[in-house]
Amino acid sequence: MISFQFGLWNRTGSQLLRGNLLLLPVGRGLLYVEPIYLQSKNNNLPTLVRVVVTDGRRFVMERSLDDALARLVGPKAQEAQGFAALEQAAAPVKAAP
Repeated sequence: MISFQFGLWNRTGSQLLRGNLLLLPVGRGLLYVEPIYLQSKNNNLPTLVRVVVTDGRRFVMERSLDDALARLVGPKAQEAQGFAALEQAAAPVKAAP
């Protein structure tokens, strides 16, 4: 779904620009965040259009970092308090015995 959207944006008179991938330690896991920009062929100023966030298991793409984090941690984890919810979402996956 994400790559499909990237392909559409590159064909509509705009250039897709992927920002720097940010690697953030959260709890005992890692959180990856990448901003996505569009640059019009008529204007050299890129505009932030989406943010891609992953914990290594799930990928989400939303219009803002807040929305992406909320979607990544899910409704149950949103009930937990702020940073604790992120730590839970970014916890490493335990291998099956």
